[in-house]
Amino acid sequence: MNESGPAFHRHEKLVSEIQQAVQKVFTKGLSDPRLERSMLTVTGVEVTQDNKIAFIAVSVLPEKHETRVKAGLKHCARFIRREAGELVRTNVLPAFEFHIDNSLKKQAKVMEALAKVNQEQAAAAEGKPPATDPAAGQP
Repeated sequence: MNESGPAFHRHEKLVSEIQQAVQKVFTKGLSDPRLERSMLTVTGVEVTQDNKIAFIAVSVLPEKHETRVKAGLKHCARFIRREAGELVRTNVLPAFEFHIDNSLKKQAKVMEALAKVNQEQAAAAEGKPPATDPAAGQP
């Protein structure tokens, strides 16, 4: 596909509109008990070239609800598509397939580890002993 032509721009606009619309549906709330007490965030959308399927990546907090949220999203996919379809300007909306995205959690863990290293380096530069982490069970 030509990445500067009108077809590319239409495709990118569709991806953006789907992401915004699905997030609005999540924000409005879903009545499925598997989705209650969970914060859902759309972290990405990929639409196939033929516009038949939209793969929607969702971050779930708290992490312990991921399994049941995945089941709830699979069950509610057609409803979410219908609700989002009212917000997206297109003749044919792709089918939705939801996937759990753990990249934000991984990124947070990396940032936490980097902050700890920076803290230890600063303490070493000042001649102080490193801070202890009681959760890690190490001095």
